[in-house]
Amino acid sequence: MRPDRYLKIGLTVAGIWCVAVAAGMAEVHTGEARRVAGNGVLPRAHLEAVVALEALGTYVEYGSYGADRTVVEFSDRRGYNGGDEGLKLLKDLHHLDTVIIESQDISDAGLAVLKDLPELTAVDLSGSHFTGEGLRHIGTLTGLTNLNLSGMTGLTDDGLRSLSGLTKLSALSMEDVILSGDGLQALVDLPLQKLSLDSARLDDWKKLGGLRNLRSLSLADCRKFKDDDAAVLSGLVRLEDLSLFRTGITDRGLGVLSGMTHLRHLDLRYTSITDQGLQPLAGLTDLETLKLHGTDITGSGLAALSDMARLKELDVSYTPLEDVGLVHIGRLGTLTWLNLAQTNITDAGLTELRGLRQLETLSLSHTDVTDLGVEKLNALPQLKKLGLKNTPVSNAGRRQLLENLPYVTGEYNEPLVRNTR
Repeated sequence: MRPDRYLKIGLTVAGIWCVAVAAGMAEVHTGEARRVAGNGVLPRAHLEAVVALEALGTYVEYGSYGADRTVVEFSDRRGYNGGDEGLKLLKDLHHLDTVIIESQDISDAGLAVLKDLPELTAVDLSGSHFTGEGLRHIGTLTGLTNLNLSGMTGLTDDGLRSLSGLTKLSALSMEDVILSGDGLQALVDLPLQKLSLDSARLDDWKKLGGLRNLRSLSLADCRKFKDDDAAVLSGLVRLEDLSLFRTGITDRGLGVLSGMTHLRHLDLRYTSITDQGLQPLAGLTDLETLKLHGTDITGSGLAALSDMARLKELDVSYTPLEDVGLVHIGRLGTLTWLNLAQTNITDAGLTELRGLRQLETLSLSHTDVTDLGVEKLNALPQLKKLGLKNTPVSNAGRRQLLENLPYVTGEYNEPLVRNTR
């Protein structure tokens, strides 16, 4: 193995190491197992723990994405059968950073051993059966920065209150859970910057307003989050990333966004907003990404985007967008990515895109655009990916575009010219 090869522990490698350990090898040295960012050796205790854990059906990974860290997963789908005792092997692992526990074979009490892992920064309990008793042990892990409690059926207010000591926690996921406002209130003193509540059921959205350090908030699929609840967002003045995907928000509720001037990414897909609802967005001049897929906009409201000098990605696919919208889109000269799939645009409207000199990706799939429209894309010098799925554009029209823009591919890197065999 080359010295610069990242090391990923798997069953085969662990088996080889087991032989080395059995032969009395105290360390695996640079020529055999070193990573660039590592310290040159992996201790014998680490290797023995890996072999023992994998024998119990645990997944262990070291060196993922070039990081000098160990990740361990205890999962029923991987066949874990070591119970609480298996967790005791974690203490011998080198740079243990992340623990994922999705096994019914581990009890609340078993989580107590995690407190003896000083380098642990991330715990994932998503889909687990743990209760407030287990979360009390999690609350002692003062070095945690990331915690995932999504899908936890035993999540309670008392359990959330026990997390008050996690003074370094910056990212929390509680998707698909049932919460109360009191439970959220227990989190207000934490330094949370990222919170995901996708598909969560909450009885009082007002308590969200206390999380004033948030920079990223996802409420995707929270269909009971409606216009009257949106006022709580006005207090989250530091938000940069907001997802209201498939919520109950309408034009009336979007008015609160006008004061959220730090927003850089906004997801409004599958909401019931119209052109009128876009007006409050006019002052969001830091916006870089705007997703309007599946909304009711026709295009006139896109005039509200005219001052968005940093907008790079715009998704208006699967809307009744007409050519009038392309007039406004064509003035957004910073766009690099644009999705117009399944809209009502025509060949004539594509003339308006000639000002998008930085555009790299464009989807026209599921539209009535023809060869005449594609010819107008020659004015886009940076175009690299073009979606033409289910359009009348012929191979002749595609080849003509490639004469001027020879590096253009399909939007998924497939050849632009279709194989007709």
